[in-house]
Amino acid sequence: MNNLDLGTTAFVFGSGAVVDSWDPICDALRLYFRIEQSKSDAANFLLSHIVYGMRTSMLDFIDAKQRNIKAEEFSQFKRMICDSLADYTSKNTLKPRSEFDDIFELVIRNSTHIAAITTNWDTCVDNAIKKWCDISVLHVHGIYSDPSSLFLPNEIIYDNYRDIALQKKFEAINIKAATILCEAKTIVIYGLSMSPLDVELAQIFYRSFIGTEIETILIIDPEAAKVAERIQFTFDNNCQWIDLIPCKPDEIGLLSYDILHRKRTLKIQQQA
Repeated sequence: MNNLDLGTTAFVFGSGAVVDSWDPICDALRLYFRIEQSKSDAANFLLSHIVYGMRTSMLDFIDAKQRNIKAEEFSQFKRMICDSLADYTSKNTLKPRSEFDDIFELVIRNSTHIAAITTNWDTCVDNAIKKWCDISVLHVHGIYSDPSSLFLPNEIIYDNYRDIALQKKFEAINIKAATILCEAKTIVIYGLSMSPLDVELAQIFYRSFIGTEIETILIIDPEAAKVAERIQFTFDNNCQWIDLIPCKPDEIGLLSYDILHRKRTLKIQQQA
């Protein structure tokens, strides 16, 4: 593992890096919809439903009063999510997964520079990172301390209900994230599904592959092969040299420079 030269590394993590990460969101959904059960898959469906409702409220035939009611409901729901996350955070309920320390040790010991990006609204992994190094984590989908910053599944920057100031704020965050990825030699993706609902994240990755320095993308996830396939769809034709390496969390101890080299050699053979 000590021979694994990652160079400048972008560490990108999602909800899969946290144990039961969807629990506070599901709590908020149960309260909002007055339902007894809500799991992560259902949560994504319900969140997208809320976004759809907000978009349709801006159609021409909807009167101003109804638009204002819908906008307030939308803001209230985001506050409910943030309140739930704040409650879990204050009780120290959210925890990184057991393999996090092994993964981040691999990153920090083999990188010349590290930048971190997350799609998470909580700061659970942020706090775990601070035990290793003092870096700021860029929250591309918002953070629970600022309800207006929350980016729900299926939302895009230029949604018809978003004001210009907020659009520009999100634009700046996405450009910063794409720049971090573009300037990295290695991207380590941990617990991030690259969900088809997350079109803005796909766009960030697409931007990062233009004039990129990226050599290796290491994906650590129980469904790493599926995530790798999704990321590959965002590749430009000029980025075929990038080593895309899927790895399940329980395989992290097997990684070495030799494995990276074999993957590179295999790709060259497949393309010949």
